[in-house]
Amino acid sequence: MVTNATLGERIGVSHSMVSRLLSGDRLPSVPTMARISEYFGRPLAEVVLATRPGVPMPDRTRNWGEYFTRLVDEHNSAEPTEPTEPTEPAESAEPANTAV
Repeated sequence: MVTNATLGERIGVSHSMVSRLLSGDRLPSVPTMARISEYFGRPLAEVVLATRPGVPMPDRTRNWGEYFTRLVDEHNSAEPTEPTEPTEPAESAEPANTAV
């Protein structure tokens, strides 16, 4: 689970600014939108549109706070990929040599 402090470091803002972004009290700057887009793997156009009041979003969020909160929640709920143990190569299933 990403904390506000960690998220702030990744997108270049303070942890208190992350709180303001999540609540919808503040909108991100354009450079911050670009870092949010990159961090969450979302198109920049989608992030920019989410900051525009009254623009209907495809995911039905109504405002920036809802949109950003959803991004963080989805990120936090994603199951971490755990490294797997290396496996031995499967034995060849070639038929035995039966030449006469």
